[in-house]
Amino acid sequence: MITELKLLKRIIGFCSLLLLLPSYAYAEDTQFPLVKNQPIDENLPKNAGLDIIGFHLLMNINEVEAKVPELLKQGYKVSHNDDVIRSLDDLKGNLVSYKYGRSQTMINKSHDFIILNYTSALLGSRIESIRRIVYYDDEVDISTVDSGLLDKFGNPTYQTSSTSQIDYKYFFDFGIQLENMDQDTYKNRKCWQSALNSPRNVYLPIYRFDPNRQNELQFCKSGIEVNVVYGASKKRSKEVNFFVWDHDLSFKNLKIQDEFLYEALLAKRKTDENLESAQLELGSRF
Repeated sequence: MITELKLLKRIIGFCSLLLLLPSYAYAEDTQFPLVKNQPIDENLPKNAGLDIIGFHLLMNINEVEAKVPELLKQGYKVSHNDDVIRSLDDLKGNLVSYKYGRSQTMINKSHDFIILNYTSALLGSRIESIRRIVYYDDEVDISTVDSGLLDKFGNPTYQTSSTSQIDYKYFFDFGIQLENMDQDTYKNRKCWQSALNSPRNVYLPIYRFDPNRQNELQFCKSGIEVNVVYGASKKRSKEVNFFVWDHDLSFKNLKIQDEFLYEALLAKRKTDENLESAQLELGSRF
């Protein structure tokens, strides 16, 4: 009898705990909708000279999928990440969660790796950045790599070199390439994309909600960065790293998610409590 009473108490306690857990809008049932008539910045021209093996910024998932059969014939392996969930709760028992849509497509074969990063479904799941890394089986002549890059992309906006690599940087404002940029102009305009000064969490899997997100930094709108890494000597190359990005599109992608999640959570709160917007105290960030 004592054992049965203990078991009953545990069951009652567990059920009471469940009542305290947040009220979920289950992510597996809820997709981000497409925000219609949302303008998409086209800062980087859709130009064959600016693509990475046929991919360019603003391509949508259907356009990417159309290229997969040919990639498979060329020996590439193709996989996708469709598991990202973006959520927001108020620590008062209310939470909204939405599937991001496809976040990445990974393409690789041997020593060739390509990652396509997409906006959320809210902006139509369009490519916002492309990264490609090629590792050479045998080190190649730097002059051959250099001439190949100039033939494909033209003269860089800015070029630097160090003891380990050469960096070619191509920057664009509203589709127009910036030319003849000196080091001071380059630093003042902050024409680069990194985990520290890009829109928050462009590279990170964790999403941080910011209802007052501001695009305060002065960036060149879009760009291509190519890093040629030296091999055994400065005359030889062992790898090339490409990065194509659209800063404004990345920022807009985060901002529109902030707005959508905030309004979705507020609507969920009002359904039960009729609270005004100013009374919404945001809790954990996802």
